[in-house]
Amino acid sequence: MRNVFVIICVIALISGVFYFVLQTQSTGQAELEKIVLWHTYAEKEKDVFLKIVDEYRKNAGIEIDVQAQDYSSAVSKFITHASGGNPPDIIRIPNDRLGELASKGYLLPLNEFVTPEIISQYYPEAIRAMEYDGKLYALPASIDCLMLFYNKDLFDLNGLQYPNENWTTDDLLNTAKKLTTQDTFGLVFPVQVSYWYFPFMLGFGGNIFDEYGNPSVNSYEAVLAATYCVNLMRVEKVMPDTPVDELKMVTMFQQQKAAMIISGPWKVPEIKDAGVNFGMCPLPVIKETGKRISPLIGYKGYAISKDSKHKLEAFKLITYLTSKDALVKFGIPTNTMPANRKAMENATLANLAVVNAVKQQFRYGTMFPTAPLMIVVGEKVSDALAKIVVGESAQKAMDEAQALIMKEMR
Repeated sequence: MRNVFVIICVIALISGVFYFVLQTQSTGQAELEKIVLWHTYAEKEKDVFLKIVDEYRKNAGIEIDVQAQDYSSAVSKFITHASGGNPPDIIRIPNDRLGELASKGYLLPLNEFVTPEIISQYYPEAIRAMEYDGKLYALPASIDCLMLFYNKDLFDLNGLQYPNENWTTDDLLNTAKKLTTQDTFGLVFPVQVSYWYFPFMLGFGGNIFDEYGNPSVNSYEAVLAATYCVNLMRVEKVMPDTPVDELKMVTMFQQQKAAMIISGPWKVPEIKDAGVNFGMCPLPVIKETGKRISPLIGYKGYAISKDSKHKLEAFKLITYLTSKDALVKFGIPTNTMPANRKAMENATLANLAVVNAVKQQFRYGTMFPTAPLMIVVGEKVSDALAKIVVGESAQKAMDEAQALIMKEMR
């Protein structure tokens, strides 16, 4: 009888342990299936993106907590969460901020997850843009850059030919002068913002970083470019004498107060909604150098937090979000050029006017540097440009910017 009692106790104990293990595994699996995803889309792009994520959620049978973040503050917020041990599993990230996060150890290297088959889907330049220090930290989704936008109605009214790929800065300036009136400026862009200035600097033969990775924002070519941009306001008077931001620039274009602007595909929906009859073409060649104004090519993609508890599931999700299927579904309604070259095989997507314009400008662009210091370089150069606009020597302002950046490096 005693032996029977012992056997019953042992069976009960084993059953209890087995039940506990099952419960633990079940709980662990439930936790594994919940992924926190940060994105930075707004308006129509957000709606399309959420629909794509929802389709994946239903097919994969996992829970995804999708959280919208402000584009300008998402990376800083991610750093705060990551340093506090509570980052999202996935973040949508621009490649110019990738080096900053990777160098701090906040991102998961994807090399052990990707296969040659996965890598082959993307443009080689897009993969390079998502690498830092020899490791891949994100899968690329989209490509964008600045281009020249022009109001066709204003050109037609003045009997002028539309801008084209063969234009030089002489053509740009002469046409801008003809289009400048009491009510309209021939050309408008945020001259005091480094993102708009760097393409001119590259066109004048300068570089953001030298061959050793050091900043070179006070070079002879950099100063020439800054002087040229500010002279469009101060000397040529084809631009407003008070610098404008991106919002003001687009508003002026919508109201026919700007005949030409330098903007990107992300502003196309706003311009279309305003009923503007517009065209797009690559930025012109600098007459003095024979080099083209070269916009920074931005790649945006999805990275995984190094502290994610759901790394494999997160990787499966970002692989889908950057796949041909997902990017075609996203690209057609949002006019977005995909970083997945297989997606560009879709005729409807490839023939979109905006996508074609980006693809054309893409050939003349320069990849946005992934250097950890890129955010600092951009800020200090913008500060310098603001000083030049109000009359400070371009050389002095850029020398000060260079010194401040070098101080940050040390």
